[in-house]
Amino acid sequence: MEFQVGYPHRIIRSWPEYTGPEWIMDFARKAAELGYWAFHVGDHLAISKQHDQIPTPCWFDPTTFLAWLATETKMWPVINVLVLPYRSPFHTAKQVATLDVVTGGKAIFGTGVGWLEPEFHQLGIDWETRGEVTDEYIEAIKVLWTQDEASYEGKFVSFSEMRFWPKPVRKPHPPVWIGGQTKLSLYRAAKHGDGWNPFMFDLDGMKQALSYLDNYWNQKDTRERPENFQVLFGGQTKVQDRPITDNDRPRFHGSADQILLDIEELAEAGITFGGVGFEGTTYSEYMENMERFAIEVMPKAKKIGPGPPY
Repeated sequence: MEFQVGYPHRIIRSWPEYTGPEWIMDFARKAAELGYWAFHVGDHLAISKQHDQIPTPCWFDPTTFLAWLATETKMWPVINVLVLPYRSPFHTAKQVATLDVVTGGKAIFGTGVGWLEPEFHQLGIDWETRGEVTDEYIEAIKVLWTQDEASYEGKFVSFSEMRFWPKPVRKPHPPVWIGGQTKLSLYRAAKHGDGWNPFMFDLDGMKQALSYLDNYWNQKDTRERPENFQVLFGGQTKVQDRPITDNDRPRFHGSADQILLDIEELAEAGITFGGVGFEGTTYSEYMENMERFAIEVMPKAKKIGPGPPY
């Protein structure tokens, strides 16, 4: 199993000195040297002071950020995730296709409906229709990517004989990983996605969710399971010298052997790819935990499960 890391949005507020470009590139280079397969970044356009759910206002434009990082590292760039209703589908198709071209066909397009209702209101975007909009935009973007003279007719977006450039390098298009944690996100992943990228799930929840995916693929209005469909699981981790004997041991915490057993359990459940963040109240502690996971866990973890996604 391979792993991705990302810009540590959740704790960067505690380290204001680590928001500059020099630090960010050093962080990415270190992750690449340690063998992390991919680097991801999320998406918020503007954070209201009242949005306590978001720990920091420090959010880059994901495609620009990832294109820049790709100039110095060979990690795969993962948009995790772009809120599709926030932008025109033409804009998004252009951004992601450009990222795919400049990285030689490595872009991974994580996308979803969005979850922060006040942000929608602040941006003047309708909250209630975001699911319908997202479904149409995904379809429209794929048409723009794959047809020489693209045409699409929908409720929220329509166009005919549209010439779009650049076309993505990866054929037929960059992998589309659907983010979310609801049954609707699972249905969207089954119908439109090349992967499902949830958050805030425990293993039991993931197992139940995967059974829903299988059911959706058996319905006539979706399709058969796509080849190489990816299922992601993410969490915080901390490698310790000694095993944790407490029955309430957090997953991905403890000795390297305990964490490897966690990864084996995930792979057996159908998880194909991991995303990890690291415990740490200081930057040095965070980096130490990132390095320990890479050195003590990843070499053996790479032998578990299906291998690199692409």
